[in-house]
Amino acid sequence: MWCFGSSSSAAGLLVLLFSPVAIVDAKVIERVQATATGPLGYTLNGTYEGVSLPQFSQEAFFGVPYANSSRRLHLAGTLNETWTGTRPAVENGATCPGAAPGQYEYGWPVAEDCLNFNLVRPATANATASNSSSSSSSSGSALPVMVWIYGGGFYQGAARDPEFNQTWLVQTSQEMGQPVIVITLNSRLSAWGYMNSEEAIRQGVANLGLRDVWKFLEWLHENIGGFGGDPNRITVFGQSSGGLTVEMLAMAYSGNHKMFNNGITSSITLFSPFWSTIAKQETLYTDLLNATNCENENDSMECLRQLDFSAFNASVTSLTGSGKGWRPVVDGDFLKNSPFYQFANAQVAHIPLLVGCNTDEGMSTFQTAANTSAELSASLQSTMSLTASMAEEVLALYPANEGDGDDNSTSTSTRNSTTVYQYPPYSQPMSLDWPALTAPVGTKSGSMTRRGYAMGGDWSAMSGRRLTASRWANATRGAPVYSYRFDTDVHRFPLVETGPGFSQHAADLSYDFRLPYVPYTDNFPLQGNVSALEKVSYAIQAAWVSFAATNDPNHHGLDYVPEWPEYTASKQNMVWNGTLDDTLNIHIENDTFREEQIGWWMDHWGYLLLKGFPI
Repeated sequence: MWCFGSSSSAAGLLVLLFSPVAIVDAKVIERVQATATGPLGYTLNGTYEGVSLPQFSQEAFFGVPYANSSRRLHLAGTLNETWTGTRPAVENGATCPGAAPGQYEYGWPVAEDCLNFNLVRPATANATASNSSSSSSSSGSALPVMVWIYGGGFYQGAARDPEFNQTWLVQTSQEMGQPVIVITLNSRLSAWGYMNSEEAIRQGVANLGLRDVWKFLEWLHENIGGFGGDPNRITVFGQSSGGLTVEMLAMAYSGNHKMFNNGITSSITLFSPFWSTIAKQETLYTDLLNATNCENENDSMECLRQLDFSAFNASVTSLTGSGKGWRPVVDGDFLKNSPFYQFANAQVAHIPLLVGCNTDEGMSTFQTAANTSAELSASLQSTMSLTASMAEEVLALYPANEGDGDDNSTSTSTRNSTTVYQYPPYSQPMSLDWPALTAPVGTKSGSMTRRGYAMGGDWSAMSGRRLTASRWANATRGAPVYSYRFDTDVHRFPLVETGPGFSQHAADLSYDFRLPYVPYTDNFPLQGNVSALEKVSYAIQAAWVSFAATNDPNHHGLDYVPEWPEYTASKQNMVWNGTLDDTLNIHIENDTFREEQIGWWMDHWGYLLLKGFPI
């Protein structure tokens, strides 16, 4: 086993003109190969030497830069330096700064110039200097490339995170006979990546974190052949805000591009509360100017650029949310219009998509200690930007159970009903004393908490998944889409402080990467020696690899996985289900559950995105 080491914006770029092919002297290449002891990766700038992982028949490159972000609040700069010989790519690069305390709690070195990536490839990858440009035709031996975008709410995340160890995903691809290259990359976060004020938009530097990923895709087209990858078979995949990033890239520049070939979105879609509005970002920007004494400067952005890192970072993290409020907006350039408009007008790139979420997402995305419907209504209004009348409609759709202590219920239905309504965690009976169970781990719950979980999950994830899946074909002019639901309880009782477990938000991550470890959480690793859970994890990876390699998730050869139907015609989901008592139940379901409830959210996403969400 191993883990990571220690240490354009203009519309004219829609048709990308990459730099000319670099003609590398053959004798120079021969000298480099003769003196190098590790695997080599060739770029137009020069050659990198990585590390061999013989126990996996793999090779890895760490901390490889793809652009320069040392100039704060500017577009990432192209790397222009060239060299002969090799440069080492054996240690992780700098992590991007973000919101406190999460981005700093593991002690990873942080720097503003942080745009680098880690790459793992099979040892059999055919990497040659002559293939290091997008203008080289894809050879038959060039491998599909999978690019992971981390989640973290656009305010935290790192390519070096052991949660995203690529080794086992590459290993699965090797065992399938469909080898792939897997990459994790850094992009700017929080105020460094999403200072989306009116002034930032005027200066053309809004949504810098998204533009960083776009810059990386440009770099891939120019250079991935030098690592053995195929620039014409790029799959971008991500979870939470990383999944949202995948779909935002698809709608970039009104969808008039082919920067990548497939997308995989986990948990969060374009129809989610991770967006912001320019008005809300402007409020945050004004607060930052006041905190830095830049409010009276002629060029407030330049004033912020000139602050030293410590002063800028301290000011960002001193604001409401400790730097967590900076989020993407529709900027009129990179993101031209709202998702609803671009979906309705077929302005999303023709990219096949896998889209899914977890059964119990709301356990993470909407925490409330409400004990009455009135208290729950107040939480809905403050968290989800609902009007009072909208909140009442939602309460009626998710009725209170008898015995919940709701003496002041304003819901129009079932106050004294004997019907028991099932709420998350969906695998557990409603008779549980949830407040008593959550109290020991520091989570304050009320009699309405589980009812709120149901609303929160459908709001933050389930409705967006269904809306995206049902409209993707029209939005992309016919691209296929496959939908799934992750329904495996990764942990149950006793509850732990790092999260309640079950199928909550992010519970799938260690299954996505088939990790036998996660060093800093108790509930997410695969439970050892439970065959059903191991098979769920392997099947997810196999479907993803098949999708990246063949544009279809069904070419994996696993007889315990049913045929995954395309959603547009079937309106069906793949359900990834295994249990802690070793029951495997991967199956196909009709996507009709909670039709009225989820339909309500689908019908209101236009309003919700326009309104925005609290910082």
